Amino acid sequence: MKRKYTAGIDIGGTGTKLGLFAYGGKPVEIWSIPTDTADHGGHIIKNAAESLCRKMKALGVSSADMEGAGIAVPGAVKDGIHAEVCPNIGWMHRDVRAEFIEAFSAALLSGQTHAETAGREAYVAGEKKREPETADASALFRTSLAHINSSITCEEANDRGRGFFEPWLDSELLPPSFRVKVMNDAAAAACGEFTAGGGRSSRTMMMVTLGTGVGAAVIADGRLINGVFGCAGEIGHMNVNPTETEKCSCGRRGCLEQYVSAGGIVHRMKKYLESGGKSLLDENSLSAENISDAVYNGDELAERVMKETGSLLGRALATVSCVIDPGLFVIGGGVAEAGEVLLTPVRESYINTCYPPSAGARIIKAELGGNAGVYGCALSL
Repeated sequence: MKRKYTAGIDIGGTGTKLGLFAYGGKPVEIWSIPTDTADHGGHIIKNAAESLCRKMKALGVSSADMEGAGIAVPGAVKDGIHAEVCPNIGWMHRDVRAEFIEAFSAALLSGQTHAETAGREAYVAGEKKREPETADASALFRTSLAHINSSITCEEANDRGRGFFEPWLDSELLPPSFRVKVMNDAAAAACGEFTAGGGRSSRTMMMVTLGTGVGAAVIADGRLINGVFGCAGEIGHMNVNPTETEKCSCGRRGCLEQYVSAGGIVHRMKKYLESGGKSLLDENSLSAENISDAVYNGDELAERVMKETGSLLGRALATVSCVIDPGLFVIGGGVAEAGEVLLTPVRESYINTCYPPSAGARIIKAELGGNAGVYGCALSL
């Protein structure tokens, strides 16, 4: 019996996006909740699990209908289970998979009626007599892209079956075949764009996400590159200014993220205003969004900041192109909503600084917008 639904949970520094997807990858509903970073992010998983349960109940979806949940986190993930370092949400070495199983099981239990509990017990009893299935809603993803946490080929992944990567969960509240997979948020966004967005026609591409932080992921010849330490694509922590005195969230100084993230854009705008720069904007209510919007209203200082942002990012992409030589760069995240105000200077800077044979690479805005990550982590199960 095929499961009917998969869930995607994309955790960001300020907001967490959730999605429920029907079999075949069709989104049923996508919604957002705030990310609570208090207590070193200790409430994030619980809040997401409870929100998912509430939505399932509202839509009439039971735990027996669920195939699994993919969780995207803003940091390094090596094994599909643990988040190593996620500075923007206060996480260090978290077993995200175990936390989610516990929180989701508790939320399911607290929301069950007696009839639902009896029905679940009957279902689980019957399901335990069955062998796990290998066909699932991620078939499209699995035949076009190698598994995030494996170096084996797509064909080998399909031959070995999904249980090879994801042990069955030990939870009586969930179907025995229910799985949880944890992945880097930029990797999830790359998977989403590669399978359902702007990267559908590309075999080698780089996804860059610009939001609270800066992330990136590389798909080379149809395979997602994870790296030995789970840090492949972390261009946000490339050093672009060795003379920087202020610290990045990672503890280093001069990282790209300090300049082209949403906070970095606001920080530079404030510094210019404090030094006497003139703008249509109020220094006390700045955001990356209203800075980019101000460019369209003729704000010269805002235009300077956005051009600098694009120039820095374009040079960084030019450096990356010397290593992976992608034919496509997809720019996503909240900052990318600035559109051509950002992308035009990115392209100009890239062309002026890249190795000439790589100048033909396309640089586009993500088609799935802020939903790319939630698509990717749901479809990668």
